[in-house]
Amino acid sequence: MVIAFEAYRQLSSVIVRPMTAISALSNIHEDICTSAAQKRVAIILIPFHKHQRLDGAMESLGHSFHLVNKRVLHHAPCSVGILIVVPFFGGPDDREALAYGMRMAEHPGILLNVIRFVPSPGKSLKFDKSVIEDNVDHEEDELMLSEFKSAHSDKEKESNLYEEMLVENKAEVVDALKALNKYNLFLVGRMVPTVPLVNKTDCPELGPVGSFLASSEFSTTASVLVVQQYNPSANLHPLVEEQAYYGETSSMPDSPHGVPPV
Repeated sequence: MVIAFEAYRQLSSVIVRPMTAISALSNIHEDICTSAAQKRVAIILIPFHKHQRLDGAMESLGHSFHLVNKRVLHHAPCSVGILIVVPFFGGPDDREALAYGMRMAEHPGILLNVIRFVPSPGKSLKFDKSVIEDNVDHEEDELMLSEFKSAHSDKEKESNLYEEMLVENKAEVVDALKALNKYNLFLVGRMVPTVPLVNKTDCPELGPVGSFLASSEFSTTASVLVVQQYNPSANLHPLVEEQAYYGETSSMPDSPHGVPPV
């Protein structure tokens, strides 16, 4: 991983400061979150606790690595991405994923396609309405998508596309995602407002869409980035008892539009 960032630094003239820390798996999330708060980073990228074998099946690195990701998600002082096209269902996590996709698309070698899933008239793909009303602002979704479309409408880079897909049920969403097999990277919000796409998952921290993209039902060699937007007012999950110490800083992390890529 460090070699990859060093190569990126040399090719892109971006400042990279690698650091190695030796921590126990039981408290490594504290080092990650403390460092993020002290450096005021905009996003933490952590590897998924499973990797793909040569036969395409997913193999787990162990329950301890799984717990590390869950603890980082609950304690992080900024947005979090789990490295796993931008399927857009709406909500703050999807907007955060789109924001980073737009930053990536500033590079001339990156081709970005945004695919918005829209329920057919009279249909709903969402969870309980009370949950949606508390967490999703439809106007903010529209503003974010308008920003994307206006930013790319007057550019010569016509490969950055926006597409809407009408879907009526979970089966159509699954079929549409399976058809997206030509991309190198998927960006998706963690807690998007849509029905679960798999009947049972051992990785609920990836959200309904991320869980499907990381399951054996979805066959692809592409990477997936599941993004959770930082919410300073959110409470810690009751199952997580660890309390990481972040130092004296309490300022908000910079937005992905206001900081150079790292």
